[in-house]
Amino acid sequence: MGIFRAATQCALALVISGAAHAAPPTTAPAERTLFLQRYARIADFQLERGEVSVWEPMGYTAYNRPGVLVEFSGAIDKESGDVLSRLLERRTVGYLTLNSPGGLVEPTLRLGKLIRAKSVATIVEGGRVCFSACALLFLAGTERVMGESIPMKSPPKRMRAEVGFHAPYIPQSDGTNRYLQDIKTSRVCGYIKSLMPPSQVEELCATRWPPRG
Repeated sequence: MGIFRAATQCALALVISGAAHAAPPTTAPAERTLFLQRYARIADFQLERGEVSVWEPMGYTAYNRPGVLVEFSGAIDKESGDVLSRLLERRTVGYLTLNSPGGLVEPTLRLGKLIRAKSVATIVEGGRVCFSACALLFLAGTERVMGESIPMKSPPKRMRAEVGFHAPYIPQSDGTNRYLQDIKTSRVCGYIKSLMPPSQVEELCATRWPPRG
């Protein structure tokens, strides 16, 4: 799963704690809360490799951004990229929550630029992960939040969010990875440079890590 490619596959590193169709009826809650704001589920889209849910605010809370809450869970590919892009273009989206092992480079870069242009906040909630290409989407948020949740269990166990970055690579037949120094790496690093302070760009672009099995 943690794929990050455009003929390129990638792995987790630097962990820092197609058209979609309407989804079948779900037993998931019809309401949820985020930052003291209550939301009602208004749409679900079942993807080949994931799911997108749209939530509308119930009433108004001064603490929150205006617009709907969009939840994305799954792999980032052309289908999910198209669905999320249409939502961002047609609706005012306040928050985008992410839960993904990664995905394809091209739709990620396009979607990330749109997230920034639309001034959307990106969130990885407690107990969820955002690795590889997903981390590039997380960086695009004009506000970025990594959450922590404490389930009502005995004894309680903290569930932290995880976001992981790494440099792009091509896996070799001998089990090693050839890290890219070509235009694809330059494009990814150029994208990161447009979002992050210079002091953090080099580390994010150069991080290497063995792929998960």
